[in-house]
Amino acid sequence: MAAHPPCRVILDLSPVTEFDVSSDAIRRLAAAPLPLRPLGDMWVLVIQKDVIYGLARMFQILTETKWNYCELQVLRTMDEAYQLLQVKCPVFRPAFP
Repeated sequence: MAAHPPCRVILDLSPVTEFDVSSDAIRRLAAAPLPLRPLGDMWVLVIQKDVIYGLARMFQILTETKWNYCELQVLRTMDEAYQLLQVKCPVFRPAFP
């Protein structure tokens, strides 16, 4: 990722059914110092479970103004993520050999 900025990341959390974290923990995480990343990064979270989706949206809202160099999107399906990133035929390979 460092060798090819800006980067686009899709985290598919669709299989996750439980997420043992409080809304207070989400607030603290959103208030924590940010990792320095290049301008133009985009992180896409794909989440289907309503409760987890709600926590992710809360994090997104809390970091909107703070993460002005990085865009965070929270979506429901991989198809939405591919459409957002304009990916037509995804090809997956290991990021690290």
